[in-house]
Amino acid sequence: MKNNLCTLRCLLFLLLCLSIATVRAESLSLMPAPQSVQLKQGHWILPDEVTVWHSGLSADHQRSVRDILASLQRTVILTHASGAKADIYLHVDAPAKPGEVPHLNSIESYRLAVEKQGIVISAAQSWGALHALQTLRQWVSLHGSQLQRGSIDDAPRFAWRGLLLDSVRHFLPVETLKRQLRGMASAKLNVFHWHLTDDQGWRLPIDGYPRLHQFASDGQYYTHQQITDVVSYAASLGIRVMPEVDLPGHASALAVAYPALMSAPGPYNMERNWGVFEPLLDPTNPDALTVVNAVLKQLAALFPDRYVHIGGDEVNPAQWDNNPRIQAYMRSHGLADSHALHAHFNRYLQQALAKHQRHMMGWDEILHPDLRKDVVVQSWRGVDSLHDIVKAGHPAILSSGFYIDQPQFSDYHYRNDPVPDGTSPAEITSSPSTDWQRLRGQMPRLKGTPVVITIWYSEQAQQAIVQLDQRHPKPARHVEFTNGKTVIQLDSWMGPLTAVIATPRQSQIWVGNTPYPLTILQPFDALAKEDVPMIHTSARGTEGSKILGAEATLWSELVTSDIIDQRIWPRLYGIAERLWSPASLQDPVAMYQRLWRMNSFAADVVGLQHHQQWQKGVARWAGHPSAVEDALLMTELLEPAHYYTRHHLHYRQGRYHQQAVLDGLVDILAVESAPMLQLERQIRQFTLAPSSAEQLHIQQTLQNYQSALKRLQQRFSAEPKLALVDRLQRYVEQGLALLHQCGSDNVHYTLHQTPSLPDNEIVMAIARPVAQLVKWCDNRR
Repeated sequence: MKNNLCTLRCLLFLLLCLSIATVRAESLSLMPAPQSVQLKQGHWILPDEVTVWHSGLSADHQRSVRDILASLQRTVILTHASGAKADIYLHVDAPAKPGEVPHLNSIESYRLAVEKQGIVISAAQSWGALHALQTLRQWVSLHGSQLQRGSIDDAPRFAWRGLLLDSVRHFLPVETLKRQLRGMASAKLNVFHWHLTDDQGWRLPIDGYPRLHQFASDGQYYTHQQITDVVSYAASLGIRVMPEVDLPGHASALAVAYPALMSAPGPYNMERNWGVFEPLLDPTNPDALTVVNAVLKQLAALFPDRYVHIGGDEVNPAQWDNNPRIQAYMRSHGLADSHALHAHFNRYLQQALAKHQRHMMGWDEILHPDLRKDVVVQSWRGVDSLHDIVKAGHPAILSSGFYIDQPQFSDYHYRNDPVPDGTSPAEITSSPSTDWQRLRGQMPRLKGTPVVITIWYSEQAQQAIVQLDQRHPKPARHVEFTNGKTVIQLDSWMGPLTAVIATPRQSQIWVGNTPYPLTILQPFDALAKEDVPMIHTSARGTEGSKILGAEATLWSELVTSDIIDQRIWPRLYGIAERLWSPASLQDPVAMYQRLWRMNSFAADVVGLQHHQQWQKGVARWAGHPSAVEDALLMTELLEPAHYYTRHHLHYRQGRYHQQAVLDGLVDILAVESAPMLQLERQIRQFTLAPSSAEQLHIQQTLQNYQSALKRLQQRFSAEPKLALVDRLQRYVEQGLALLHQCGSDNVHYTLHQTPSLPDNEIVMAIARPVAQLVKWCDNRR
């Protein structure tokens, strides 16, 4: 009898194990992927009329619950009556207080369980409950209302997951900001970093100093009521709002309003150009400090968040250096140079903010031995800077590698982990290879000094180490030697780099999708292994615990409210996943598969306007209603040039300023063409294992583009647009020829392209899949 009971228990346990399966966190296609997913047998159907029983939600959060579920085309009934029957039971341990806002280290974890009788959501605080509802909304949108039973246990990896929006260079209306906040909430981002002052404008009124918004904003500023409204709206979505007022540099607008506060006499005019300018606040002037105190007091009154960002970046010391009174002040206070004066001023700002119970935050230029250790420092200059920040004992935020105003591929951002896996901060390569060689080259830029590149390469070990300028050397991400060319890939502060080293005339550097020439200064020469540099990696271990998280940044030189969604979505979901989900998620193919699904979700459910902005811009470019459908297909073959190539071209062309019109075709192109990335993957798979079915599929794709381009050629036969269409058609036709005639003498195998500085803002994305076919044919010759 005892043996029978034991057997029965074992069978029951086995059945239980079979009915509950822990699956990969990304298996539901949710983004960001949850920490843990367990699915069971059986389903529950979410009805069209949803009753939600809740405990612990404020009135604002109740409205958010309604909005989230209403976006699923559901009628929502909220109740907190005792014993009420509901479809969703939502319980928060610590009830939110009226007007409560999130803060750093708010508890955002949650549990979402789909049971036989409905959904149960539990969270320690309401912020986690809001995340759970965002997860539910994605789940239903992507998989339908029949939900598989199971549970999701989830919590963020980093406490600080932000997006910076620049309302200065191009003003962003409140409704535009709220729409991005809704998108942020759907991606579980929790910090809106609001950049409010800069050289081109001052966007908030300060009590007692009306000239700031009257004379330095062009009439475009946020009233106190609008700011309060944005802060309240963000809090209802679980998002903090942190203001940034840039001090002491980026002060041209401040100089227009109050020139006597500057370090050099005025008058000053509104700055319309983009760049770094000389106007610099005089930190030795008592009147300037009085205004600064008024500004900080106003920020504390309007923004309940504990952190205030004081900028502190790109300080041009010329006005300080040329002012005798400031120089005398520095000597009397023992300040050796402008960096010391800047640190002296930052200590004043920190103390002034402390009086308002606020913590100071600034860009990485504020780092100084005298800076208080509780000041948060934000790195925009790279992982070297991040390492210096945490080594100095400061809480750190990473933004380098998350600059989304730079068009870049999403997988580059996805690899950019604030605390990547790795070994110690300094470690020599462990390869036993003795065939190390070194090459020095130079990459020119359209604006600024050339970038000097040093490469240490071992063909035997298939390893490379790369140094850009004087930054710390980094190990290459990928190395190969093929067809007489050495190809080295590296993630850098400029973006993903691919160095293709061949003959001195044919070597080049790709930054994202954009080629630059690589001038060989010193060809590969042999060297001893002991001359191979130490590899410097990012913060590790206990230092890594100082890293609070990261922020994506969208500076708005080339961004307006008409195209902002197109610049942010859907790729911000990939960055959000890097900051929320397990670090072990590294598969770029799986990331892209989910990202393209989020593309439709963001537009159709969240209400983001990236699709609308794209379609509207293409219709404007096409000019003829009958050409719009073909023109939309044509834009799939194109991308904007990556890195800051577009900014630099605008600078060279005299269009790098606030009045430049941003309504061209390039302004509405997707940062990365999903169809071209998919076509590249299909061709790569085909070339590894050719099949007639795959070949037919690729052929049909190219023929669809060919037909659309032929119709556009007829439509634009007498217009300048024809040149672009003709160029695309040549690529498509070459792709078809390569697909069918590979090995024949009648087809040209090489995409003839002599490396030169880019001269166009638009990149032929179709060239990449065609290049895959060229490589395949070259290998078969």
